[in-house]
Amino acid sequence: MLNFITPRRPSARTLSLSGLLLATLGLGGCMTGPDFTQLEARVVPQQTFTAPPDAMLEVRLVDVSRADAEAGLIASTRYGGLREGPFPVSLQYDRNAIEEGHRYALQADVRSEGRLYWINDSAVPVLGDTSTSQGEVEIPLTPLPRALGH
Repeated sequence: MLNFITPRRPSARTLSLSGLLLATLGLGGCMTGPDFTQLEARVVPQQTFTAPPDAMLEVRLVDVSRADAEAGLIASTRYGGLREGPFPVSLQYDRNAIEEGHRYALQADVRSEGRLYWINDSAVPVLGDTSTSQGEVEIPLTPLPRALGH
């Protein structure tokens, strides 16, 4: 004797959930995730570099488009174990965070125990029409008086 199974019709709830799942998956395929890339630079001390043993170099990529607002952070990276410069740095950032028509710059500083010792005191434009770099990007680093032992 053969048993045939009669297919059941899906309920309205099952159809609604199935439709919602398909719509969610479809929209998920349209969304883009991060598109990471690297920005290579060199931090170049303008004088003989001396820093405390625990000093940390931080390099930031910032949006400096608005003069009346604080620079918007796009990415940052930190390095320890600083010896003699120049210091090659690689900064990973999301290309999707870069907006056409905005201006971007690199900033760098060296701190120890929260105290600032070295800074870059001039803008280093990157990633746009205002970028002056055609090759390797250099970030000049200037000592504060405490870095010189004053």
